[in-house]
Amino acid sequence: MAAPGVNTTPARLFRRSATFTNDFNGPSSFLTLRRDPDGSISYVQAQTTKPMRTSIASDGVDAPLIGNSFVDIASQLVIAVAEHYMYRADPRFPVGRTRLETVGVVGCAVIMTLSTIEVIQSSAYDLYQGILGHLPELDMGPLIVWWIDPAGAILISLYIIWSWAVICKGQIEKIVGMGAPGEFVQKLEDLGGEHHEHLTVDCIRAYYFGARFLVEMEVVLPEHMNVRESHDIALTLQHKVEAFEEVERAFVHVDYLKRDEPEHKLDYNMFHNRSNLMEPHDSLNDSSNHNSLHGKKSGSATGETSNAGNEKDQNEVQSQLAGKLGEDLV
Repeated sequence: MAAPGVNTTPARLFRRSATFTNDFNGPSSFLTLRRDPDGSISYVQAQTTKPMRTSIASDGVDAPLIGNSFVDIASQLVIAVAEHYMYRADPRFPVGRTRLETVGVVGCAVIMTLSTIEVIQSSAYDLYQGILGHLPELDMGPLIVWWIDPAGAILISLYIIWSWAVICKGQIEKIVGMGAPGEFVQKLEDLGGEHHEHLTVDCIRAYYFGARFLVEMEVVLPEHMNVRESHDIALTLQHKVEAFEEVERAFVHVDYLKRDEPEHKLDYNMFHNRSNLMEPHDSLNDSSNHNSLHGKKSGSATGETSNAGNEKDQNEVQSQLAGKLGEDLV
């Protein structure tokens, strides 16, 4: 049987022990926590004349009470602050502050990781002391050796750190702007194709904008359609896209033909493998401002112009032939 007041449950593996070292030879005092037989917690202050490593809350039950409480309070504080500001409008942030939700998760990951590293340090120190012969005062039964407790704490802590690292990596990818899954993009394409009989989906960009997606959709409508009608069609499609719970914001751009090259300068410069991604679009440097706007499909537009010129020449030839024929008849 275990002695009264000694914890023999697996909770021992989750202890938190804050330690420090006195580096002088004079008298020093340290504070530790102890669980009394009646279950109460008492503070014991002692003095020593030797440099000594002290452990605060070294008991297997008391340490989690302090460590876990600190972690819980800090995590809840981060989440509360993020939630407080993300739902409040601020003119300094014209599109809102919903990305604070993702930042809050990263903050909690950092807090949990630091707390778990402290557990590893404490458990490693216990292993070191045990190897030197200073076995911990812990009754874990006759079949369990002393090093199971600190070794188990280290293994569990490493798993916790790995889990939070995976979560943190995912949140950072969302902040950076990772693309949406292909299934969701296909769902958007199907929605656009069924929206209007004259509408054709040209390009869809869906990427994380914090915890949710930002969608950019480029669609093609007939060039003879007036602005009012094309705008209403695009706006209704925008509202349909934003109706998805995963979408935070959507933009629908209307064009009258499909483009082969990106229209934004960042995408355009990456498309052309340029080192300066902030270089202005080539359309600003083109005197005609026609070929660069239509990209590689400018040939089709030029072809239309050439056809118009050919038709004009043919009309002139026909007029000349008709005039000559009239003169011959006279």
